[in-house]
Amino acid sequence: MTGNPVWVLLGLSVAALGGYAALPVFWPLPTAFLSGTAAAGGIALVNSIGNLGGFAGPYILGWLRDTTRGFTIGLFFLAAIVAVAGLVAWLVCGPTAQTASGLTVGIAPKG
Repeated sequence: MTGNPVWVLLGLSVAALGGYAALPVFWPLPTAFLSGTAAAGGIALVNSIGNLGGFAGPYILGWLRDTTRGFTIGLFFLAAIVAVAGLVAWLVCGPTAQTASGLTVGIAPKG
């Protein structure tokens, strides 16, 4: 949305910071809700879906770029997918959730 390389680099840096900051919080989630071999299966499922996203994301971005002759719609689409993923994670884990070990994670309600 801007032609200034300083703003582009700053935006990419903030996006990368947010993506990498989410990793240490995200990967313990399957083992928090599943135990034993189910935890291993949950991690494998998450990894498989991530690999499919690694294929589909660039493919869809390229298709949208060819269709619209620009990257704007494709990047908005990818941002929407990330927002939906965050919403799903929040619905599963927040504000409070019960884990397989009986511990409550998330923000406990006051009162």
